[in-house]
Amino acid sequence: MYVQDSKHLIVVYIDDLLVVGTKERITHKKKEVAKIFEMHNLGEVHWFLAMEITHDQIVWMITIDQWQYMSRRSLSISDLRMCGLL
Repeated sequence: MYVQDSKHLIVVYIDDLLVVGTKERITHKKKEVAKIFEMHNLGEVHWFLAMEITHDQIVWMITIDQWQYMSRRSLSISDLRMCGLL
C-alpha cells in the first residue's frame, strides 16, 4: 500500500490496483499507471480481495466488510476469547 497523504492511497495486490482519493487525483494516477501497464478500468469499487466496499456519499463514509469470509468460517471459543468477546 502506498499512502500519499491522509486522503489519497494506492493499494496493489498482484494484478489488482485500488486508487482512493479525489476524482482529480484518481484520474491522474490512473493515467500515470496506464502509460506503463495495460489496464482496464472497472469503475467504482464494490469488491476488492473478498471485501465488500460501500461508499455513502451523503455522510462521506467508506465501509469495508468481510461478511462473506466470516459466513464461511465458524468461530470457536478460543476465537471468541482472542477477540475479547468472552
